[in-house]
Amino acid sequence: MTFVELIKALDKEGLTVVVEGGHPKFRGNLNAARAFLARHREDLTRYRDLLAHFINTTRDDTRAAREAFAMAYETKLREEAEADLPHVPEWLAHHTWYLLIDALSGYINRGLERYTWAAVIEAVESGMRRQLEARALERWAEVQRAREAHSAALRFEDPEWVAKDEELDARAEEWAWRAWLVLLAAHNRPVAERLDPWVDIGPWVRILAKNGREWGLVFKEAA
Repeated sequence: MTFVELIKALDKEGLTVVVEGGHPKFRGNLNAARAFLARHREDLTRYRDLLAHFINTTRDDTRAAREAFAMAYETKLREEAEADLPHVPEWLAHHTWYLLIDALSGYINRGLERYTWAAVIEAVESGMRRQLEARALERWAEVQRAREAHSAALRFEDPEWVAKDEELDARAEEWAWRAWLVLLAAHNRPVAERLDPWVDIGPWVRILAKNGREWGLVFKEAA
């Protein structure tokens, strides 16, 4: 049983698990909890720390909290960017900012989607951070290229153009959000009492800088 399957099984049974003394504890229907424990004792033991981590990090995941954080985070990065911009290629600054806005928008709108977050923290814990991050950013770059090509011909009066524009925005947001979850998982591992969303996006900048030409992100005049 994977960790995601364990979370789904708990949800299916309607069981409530809290963290007390650093360890997961069942609350509510004790008979159902005992029956679940009897069936899944090995899995619960194996994922004990990850389950505690999952509960702690998702406990305060509200849209209001995400919106407040995103506003503060964006303000902080804008201030830092003013000092760094003279030393960063224009294409890299441009795409990094689009990536950040997509990621924050996805985080606000989607939050820590329960089963996606469970899968991400399990994968990061098993050493798959780099693969997950690179894949999400490469997929985002593909959509970003398509989005910028699409935006080159502005036709806001054309319903088909608008629909395509919205589709590309949604796809870019999804991949940036997935990359954001990987950053969150890596930043908060192995066990956190609550989610700390103040991640460092430096790894993204380095990945874009390394792969930008191959991914078609470098402006033609800079190629």
